[in-house]
Amino acid sequence: MSMKKSSHAVPAESLIISAVFVLAVVTGLVLFVLQPKETFSQEENRVLQSFPAFDAEDLFAGKYTKKFETYLADQFPARNFFVGVNCDVQLLLQKKDVGGVYFGKDNYLFETLKQPDPDILKSNIDGINSLADRTNLPVYLLPVPSSAQEMKESLPAYAPSYDQNLSVETMKKNLSPKVTLVNVMDDLKPSDGEALYFKTDHHWNVFGAYKGYSALMDAMGLNPVPKSEIEFKKVSSEFFGTLYSKAGYKRQKPDDIYIQQFKVPQQITSSSAGQTADGVFDMSKLTQKDQYTIYAGGNTDENIIRNAGVQGERVLIIKDSYAHIALPYLANHFSEIRMIDLRYFRKDPADYIRENQIDRIIILYSIKQLDEVVTLGDM
Repeated sequence: MSMKKSSHAVPAESLIISAVFVLAVVTGLVLFVLQPKETFSQEENRVLQSFPAFDAEDLFAGKYTKKFETYLADQFPARNFFVGVNCDVQLLLQKKDVGGVYFGKDNYLFETLKQPDPDILKSNIDGINSLADRTNLPVYLLPVPSSAQEMKESLPAYAPSYDQNLSVETMKKNLSPKVTLVNVMDDLKPSDGEALYFKTDHHWNVFGAYKGYSALMDAMGLNPVPKSEIEFKKVSSEFFGTLYSKAGYKRQKPDDIYIQQFKVPQQITSSSAGQTADGVFDMSKLTQKDQYTIYAGGNTDENIIRNAGVQGERVLIIKDSYAHIALPYLANHFSEIRMIDLRYFRKDPADYIRENQIDRIIILYSIKQLDEVVTLGDM
């Protein structure tokens, strides 16, 4: 008597697929448990979530669960590979942005510009006005537009983007008469085929920074060093910046890194965190992922730059990282520059200005920073 095959028999192909899936999951779990946990991602240029300490209050508020999910995602085996795969899938689905980054023409990456909270910009403007009143010194504000603002024609079609001109207009209306606004919105638009921003990073490059520096010198009544007196020396062709790190597109071409060398020799020293060096470049940073930190050594609470060849004023620069690449230009004009970052600096800026006999104040920030983060509100 013959027996019929069960209609519920599982095809061999399904068994193989299921076995491979289970093996992949088990392998991933084993690797997750055994592999050393990273604290910082050089590829993404950010701190990774460590195993969150248990907290009952956080648990009931839902914060602990979110931290634990982030921990699992950040420490997942072969994370960088899967980040790249995710980016490719998002592009195939014709998403306009990946991780807050637009993919533009000519291999440009752009940070998305969203409608800011007007109270944040107002707080920063109030802080600037307060500092001008407290010190009674000339104050110059240089707000730097994003590449997405200046290169709108290179954005993806129909990509929404906030108009940073609106923020500049708000500054014009609300800044104290004691503050000089240096408007570079027109200066940083593309012209003559010269790239003014990095393609993989949100910062302006040495050529864009020269435009901003020239406008600032004009506002201060000083003559900028002619471009013909500067050699732009390429020191790297392998720079992948913050926008590359956010998007995770592994086929993105790198940027070049240039440093400024002046035909008239400079006698510049810089000091930060108790360390003193010649010049304003930290060439050791070229061995790191974030090569932009070659300029001024990256973010620190305080930098002091002295030029023994200049008999001139002492200047304070209150800044974000956009100022770093402009520092080699500015160092030509002042006997001493003190540069502070209020994200890390804990002294009262007005007291610091009096203690160090500052003659002028430069505030150099990206518009995006002024729009989105209260850093100047307590001055």
